[in-house]
Amino acid sequence: MKKSAIFIFGLIILLAAILRFYKITINPPHLYWDEASIAYNAYSINETGEDEWGESYPVVFKAFGDYKLPFYIYLTALSQKVFGVTDFAVRLPSAAVGVLTVVVMFFLCRQLKMKLPHCLIASLLMAISPWHWQFSRAGFEANLGLFCQIAGLWLFLLSLNKNKWLIIPAFLFFAGAIYSYHGAAITTILLIPLLFLIFRQEIRKTWKQVVLGIILFCLILAGYLPNYLQAAKGRVNLTGENFLQMKGNPIENFTNNYLANFSFDYLFFHGDQDGRHSVKKLGELYLWQLPTVLAGIYFLLRNRTKASTVILIGLLISALPPTVTTISPHALRGLGAVYWWQILSAIGLWFIFRKINPKLRLVAIPVIFYALALYLHVYFIHYPKAYAADWQDGAKQATIFLKKIEKDYENIFVYKDFPAVYLMLYWPIDPKLLQQNNHNTANMGKFTYFDYSNLPRQNIGNKDLLLVPEWFKYDENKLLRQINMYGGDSAYKIYEL
Repeated sequence: MKKSAIFIFGLIILLAAILRFYKITINPPHLYWDEASIAYNAYSINETGEDEWGESYPVVFKAFGDYKLPFYIYLTALSQKVFGVTDFAVRLPSAAVGVLTVVVMFFLCRQLKMKLPHCLIASLLMAISPWHWQFSRAGFEANLGLFCQIAGLWLFLLSLNKNKWLIIPAFLFFAGAIYSYHGAAITTILLIPLLFLIFRQEIRKTWKQVVLGIILFCLILAGYLPNYLQAAKGRVNLTGENFLQMKGNPIENFTNNYLANFSFDYLFFHGDQDGRHSVKKLGELYLWQLPTVLAGIYFLLRNRTKASTVILIGLLISALPPTVTTISPHALRGLGAVYWWQILSAIGLWFIFRKINPKLRLVAIPVIFYALALYLHVYFIHYPKAYAADWQDGAKQATIFLKKIEKDYENIFVYKDFPAVYLMLYWPIDPKLLQQNNHNTANMGKFTYFDYSNLPRQNIGNKDLLLVPEWFKYDENKLLRQINMYGGDSAYKIYEL
């Protein structure tokens, strides 16, 4: 690779790192409850060798009953060894693999027979992708699964062209994707046999290494598969519903769910409408990518190769995880699509500049710069204020304030809607206490949860505290602290009983 290309690639990596690490503990403004759960289970593993439920080094973490896969939690445990039980420690693995994904993206494109400039463009598009950096800036397991899948695919293709033995680490990364996130597990399990089918002639030349890779892959998953099936079942039950439980015709529901992941409104205009998954006012892809994606699809269909088959089938597979649930499209479950869209866009850009009108480059640069600047403005200025509640902002601040004053009070009564995981993480609650009491969070030391059926009463001679949501009505003369979110809206109130 030329020195100029290396320099450009270095700038792309630097840009990717800035977008993923800048103010990472401030925006998003708060650990959402899945991040807090990951952080606490990592803390529990480091302290006791067991998760919060008392399972020794589990391959599936029960957590809230959503059965989290283990890879990200163990990476967070390692991060906490260095940075302590901090918000940064739980978000660091995601941001780091987010940057590495941009790096591996370049090398994957090289193995897909794309030219050097096009590989740099694809890597740049991944670096500035709002879809990707949205999930790289928080502790999302899906981001780790995405990296493992891309790395596995790159090494798989490289093993066919360069070193046969690279098929072994390829299968290790594929297994890592399955250990990371349910959606990545689905797409990886489908992608592997399709790769075997597409590259069956090349695989015949390396069949010994492939067999060893498959054996290793199966051994890694053998003891884990029963737990994974239980986890997948629990996950579907938690998110509740799959497309078979929707009203109407199951085939129509599946079809509509699937096609929703390719809608222009979702991809280019408004994105996922969950405040944790996007800014909601702009698409998962930039609007300017619409013509480049269409041009990329046209080019691949007109110039059919094995590489184009991989790209198009990979994109079609990526829509399946959100399709089988009731919420579709879904940017998190469908994160596996992001790199296919960027590859298509890079190919389309080249096709437009090379075959249609080279002068369009003069227009493209300011348009791309403006789109990036607009998204940065929305994300860093407006987003943390507008969607602080989606990130459960205020729970950490409330817990820390209670910790500062708790020595002067006998009991702390907490309204039932306050997530216990924040008390567990930021107090923190000793994991052994939960493990010894069969994970009974109803009464954790001074904390007692209540609802309207058992409202706490003032105990004569005691000084007690009351933690309630902002809407809860109580004697304002006894208000000690109002807990505000990033944008200034009230989240919780703390009263003295």
